[in-house]
Parts: sequence; C-alpha cells; structure tokens
Amino acid sequence: MAGFNSNESTRTLLHEFVISKEKDIVFNGRTCAFPFDGKVELKVKLPVDSYDSSVCFLDTDTNREHFFNMKKEGSIHVIELPLDILAGEDRTALLVFKCVFKTPKGSFELVNSDDGLSDVVRDKTDNYKNAFRFLIYAERKTKPEWFYGGVMYQIFPDRFRRGRIEPVREDAILNEDWYNGIPPYVSKPGEHLENNVFFGGDIYGIIEKLDYLKSLGITCIYLNPIFEAYSNHKYDTGDYNKVDSMFGGDEAFKKLISESKKRKIRIILDGVFNHTGNDSIYFDAKKRYGGHGAYSDPDSKYREWYNFTSYPDKYESWWGISILPRVRSDTPSYKEFLFGKTGVIRKYLKLGISGWRLDVADELSDDFLKQLKTTVLEEDKEAIVIGEVWENAVTKESYGVKRKYFRGYELDSVMNYPMRKAIISYVKNRDYLSFLKTSVDIYESYPSYISHMMMNIVGTHDTERICTALAAADEKTLSKDEQAVYVMPEKLKEKAVKMSEIAYVISYMLPGVPCLYYGDEIGMEGYSDPFNRRPYPWGRENGDMLDFFRKLGEIRKSHSAFKKGHFRIVHIDKDILCIERNDSKDRIVSIVNVSSDDYKVDFDGKQSELLSDVQGSSFEIPTLSAKIFELKKDAFYSVNKCIK
Repeated sequence: MAGFNSNESTRTLLHEFVISKEKDIVFNGRTCAFPFDGKVELKVKLPVDSYDSSVCFLDTDTNREHFFNMKKEGSIHVIELPLDILAGEDRTALLVFKCVFKTPKGSFELVNSDDGLSDVVRDKTDNYKNAFRFLIYAERKTKPEWFYGGVMYQIFPDRFRRGRIEPVREDAILNEDWYNGIPPYVSKPGEHLENNVFFGGDIYGIIEKLDYLKSLGITCIYLNPIFEAYSNHKYDTGDYNKVDSMFGGDEAFKKLISESKKRKIRIILDGVFNHTGNDSIYFDAKKRYGGHGAYSDPDSKYREWYNFTSYPDKYESWWGISILPRVRSDTPSYKEFLFGKTGVIRKYLKLGISGWRLDVADELSDDFLKQLKTTVLEEDKEAIVIGEVWENAVTKESYGVKRKYFRGYELDSVMNYPMRKAIISYVKNRDYLSFLKTSVDIYESYPSYISHMMMNIVGTHDTERICTALAAADEKTLSKDEQAVYVMPEKLKEKAVKMSEIAYVISYMLPGVPCLYYGDEIGMEGYSDPFNRRPYPWGRENGDMLDFFRKLGEIRKSHSAFKKGHFRIVHIDKDILCIERNDSKDRIVSIVNVSSDDYKVDFDGKQSELLSDVQGSSFEIPTLSAKIFELKKDAFYSVNKCIK
C-alpha cells in the first residue's frame, strides 16, 4: 500500500549539510542566500573519516576564487564564512562553492548531483561543475509588510466589467457582444492586427466589483496597462501621464484608488518602460499628437529616446514589431522623465498606488532598475517593485549579462513562472521530480524575504487559461480558427475545474503571494492571447468554484503561517503532494491527490479541515482533490491508499 507519514522527508541528503542563520524557507537546513550583515556558519558532516577539509568559492562576477580551511569538531567540519571577503564593493555577490576533504585514500569533493536533489562525493576535479550556489545580498530595510500573506488579482481592464459606457474613439470599434464576442486574432504569426476592437470594460466597472474582490480575500489588484494608448491591451503607451479616456480617465482612476483604500485593497500598475507605441506623443508616427514626436520631427526632444537606423522609417523596435519602437531606456532625459521629481513613477505613487510590475524587466539595464527602485522607495518606503522574469531570477542572464535582480537594489519580486510550469506539469502529467527540482532551485536560491513576496501565478494574460492548459487539447494541434471557438465538453470541463482548483491550492500554499487571474475563479477557458482575454461572464459564474476560491481567500487571511511561515515539502510522488507551512502560531498542511485512486489521511487526534470546516481524525482524499488542514503543533499523520 503506497503512502507516507509526517515524520518522513521527501528529500534525503546523502550527507548532512547545514548553513545556519535565521531563515524562513527551509529545505533540510539549506538556504543559500544571506544578507551581508550577519554571521553565516557552514557545517558539513562528511561520509568518511577525513583529516583535512576546506571550502572553495568562485565569484561568478569576477571569476575570483576564495579558499578557506574548515575546523573539525568530531565528525563535523565547520567554518564561519567571512562575508566581508566574499562580497563585492556593493556588499553583494553570487558565488558557487564546493567542499574539499582529504582522506587516507585521496582528495574528494562534495558537490550537487546532476539533478540538484542530493549531494555527491567525487574524485577531486578542480572545477566547479555542480557546485552549490551562494548569494550575498543587501537586505531591504523597510519591508512591504502589507504585501505578505495577501492575495493578488490581475485585471485586463477592457475585459473585466463595463461600468459607464464612455464615448468610443472614432478609430476604435466596440464589440457589444460581451458574452459571446471573439477577440480579433491573426491566423498566422506575423500577420498585422490592429488591436482596436474593445469590449468596453473600464475602471468604473472595477470599482463596482471591489466588494466582489474583497469577498475573494483580495488584498492587491494588479492592473494591466491603463495609460492612454491606441490598442485594447495598452502595451503601446501613447501618453504615460494620462489614464486612457476609454477606461474612464484620471477621474475614474483616482476614484478607484480611493474606493480600494476603503476596502484595504492596494493597486499595482503595469510599467511598460522598454518601449512605447509608434502612435504616441513621444514617437507620433501618425501625427495624432501634433507632429512633435521623434518620428514626425527630426528636432523632437524625444528623438534621442529612440534608435533610428535610417530616419524615419527604420528604427529599433521590440521584437521587430514596428508599432512598438524600443526606447533607449538609459538615456538621461528619459530617466528624468520617469524618475525626476515630477516624473511618471512619483506621480502615480503620489496618487496612491503601492508599486509597479515591470514589463520585460530583462530588457531594462541594472542601472535603470536601480534608479527606478531608488525612486520608488524615496516616494513610498513600503512600495513594491515586481519584474516580469520567466526564469530563476538569481541565475538569469539576458543579452550575455548576469542579472542582479535579487542582490537588494533592483527587484523585490518576480512573476514565479518556473513554479507555474512545475505546478502544471505535476497536476497534468504527475511529474513530481520536476516539481521538486524546481522548488529546490527556486527556494534555495532566493533570499527568504523575497521568497515570501513572490508573485505566484497560475494563469496570466500571456498564458493559456489554467483550465485550458490542464485539460484541453494542445493548442499546437489546433488552428487559430479552431482555438477561437473551442469549448470543452461538459465532462472534460468538470475534470478541468478539479485540476484548476488543485493547481491554485498549491499556488496558495507556496511562499509568496498567489495571483488570481480574473475569471480563473469561475473556470474561464481560453488558449493563448487573445483567447485568454475574453470578457468576464457576469451572471453566468460557476457558483461552486467561486465558493471554493472565497474559502481559499478566507484561509489565507486567517492564518499567519502564510505571511512568512516556514515552507516544507513533506512528501511528493506521482500520486500525492504534501506541503506544510508553519510559524509560531500556525501549522497548515495541504494534501493534494493527482492520481486516479482515492487516498485517506489519518491523524493521531481530531484536526480541522479548512475547506469544508469539518473536524475529524480521518479524511478521505478522493482522486483529483485537495484538502487543507489546520493541525496542532505535535500532530502526527499518515497518508495511504484507500482499500477497496
């Protein structure tokens, strides 16, 4: 009978390896990211008797090596690491290290295995292949405490809710079929699409639904771009200093800030600073703004913002898309425009927003991000800066440059795409090794205070809807015409809903802040852009699913362990995932069943199941389901297949 008990651990290390310092993210004592100010002690229990040991560090920025001898205390080898020597001038560094020890049979190294899940001993090779990572960072002084333990909600403004019917621009088209309208799409990649068809969602509509969001436990709204722009998606900014009139303009936005504040809901804006629209006050290819932009006027004050290879028709653009001319973002006048005393960043923080999500952060330089972060904190010491980064943010390289996002001076958080991929792979394909590897890779790499601010996504405006991703036909097998009209059969949709709920339970249990993409809470379907951006079907919701997400929000709000509590994967295999979060007050355990079999969990006393508000000492965990328990601190439990 397959199963496990709570005293077992999924990840078994071949050798005891502990880096000790106060920490919140725990993987068998290994968290390899530490603030500069503080003591860090490395302890290693080696598998054989050794008479000498040392630790070797390689600075990945400078390729400089550091060697330190370890002290032997019985079978333990120990050293207090000199962070002042290991760190660079900015008191940060990303290093890799290995342990070298000598025995009567020769010299050996302790390094990571190829899969990163255990340690291995190898003959000494004098290289750093599979070495352990070690990050030294400058810790943020004032943390955004309001963000910890919350729940985000992402809104694509044109598709969430119609409030007031604003006058439609002469060059825009209003699709009045809110419930059945299909967003325009291209049949083949590279074809032109105007993106000027709107469904009429606006900021007033968001205001009308703030109480609805409050009922979901939402503490923060992330808005896709709202600044004046030609398109419905607004990633082609026309004027950073104006909220688009089709969304209600500045007046509506100020009211949203005010009404959200009453409900203790914060607002984060999408900052698109790598490129603008060609139809903008800054570029003005269509002379809509008076002909003073970089394209229409060779003497424009904005000319230096753009890189023209043959003026005016050939210029650098984002991914070669001509309507999105790329900005030379390190140009002093552009930085002054954004970061100056009357700049864009300060303007919206003064209005009351609580932070920025940065579009394509990997295309913005370290200097740009540092200055942006400095500006944000000068204006609001509790504001947050989140980057769109699709990989491990500690080891990320872009354009041949190692990025320094989490060294302490740039980003507070990123969108957790690696864990999204791991969640989908586990729930859909039962790929437990990928989930475990990704968890170890992320949470051993990141500073603990940043791990608790991760933007944990399951669906976004750039991905398939989670129901579609988990259960529908692979979009690669369908034409765009087929994707546009695809609707899951009823039985498949029921399965998709169960899988989606499981995926979100995992996301809500992870360190960080889960982000609920509008409509996922009622099982909306849709392949990639634009089919993942359909209007929210008000009045046609899946009520049971909506209740489920309201309960998830209530659980998050009611338990302090979700703020900065320890995180541990108790067990994972192709059937069952068990995650624990705990702090001095709470011990929360989720058990997820992705198999086709029924399981049960037995406790050594009565415990509370939070999704159903039922107490008991034994609970069934049916196929494709999840339970969340509030346990007593010393409670013991075991999970096994049900006997049929």
